[in-house]
Amino acid sequence: MNTLTLAASLAVITVAYGIVTFNAYTDDEKDAHDIFRILMRPRTPERYMPKSYFHKHGIKPATRLSTFTVRNCGNPATESGKLVSLQVTPDPIQLPGEIGVAFALDFYRAVLTPLKTSVQIKKRVLSNWITVPCIDQFGTCDYADFCEILDMIPECPQPFIDNNVPCQCPFQQGNYTLPKTQFEVDISFLPAGDYFGQLNMTMSNAPVVCYQVYLTFA
Repeated sequence: MNTLTLAASLAVITVAYGIVTFNAYTDDEKDAHDIFRILMRPRTPERYMPKSYFHKHGIKPATRLSTFTVRNCGNPATESGKLVSLQVTPDPIQLPGEIGVAFALDFYRAVLTPLKTSVQIKKRVLSNWITVPCIDQFGTCDYADFCEILDMIPECPQPFIDNNVPCQCPFQQGNYTLPKTQFEVDISFLPAGDYFGQLNMTMSNAPVVCYQVYLTFA
């Protein structure tokens, strides 16, 4: 996941989470909201649990539990873009607080609207990854055009402007590099636990990028 789409996703999540309400729903909607409430309970990440916890429940400790891990889930030979490098500091990341971000991104062809996007978010409960349902555009959702979400960014951060890194569509073919830049981040609305996210973007049914991220909030 490149830093631009990650920043936009966090902004949308922040807005969406603030307007989630629980009123009268159909049976299907009530089930989704019940699941959402359970997943939003704070949980101690498994990486901090004692060995006795795993013996008691007959499960193995998670093998992919790190503070911040990103990997490509697409085919680099057919994708329109590639995240060449990404550095996020400090480790562990303290939230809320300042984080340092540096990245290099290549686009082999122009990325234009509409940019169809599928977002998948899961939270670990015991030994299982449970899908966070899509409620008010937050959770595991499909977006007809992610460019419309990027248009919600009122103004591109000055470091992006200084380094000619665009924040909105279209993204022209070329190389984009952001040197280490400090950002103030607060996503304290997310309860403690282990999270998995996947972002898959396509343009005219052709793959653009696909990235997965593993996060642990303690």
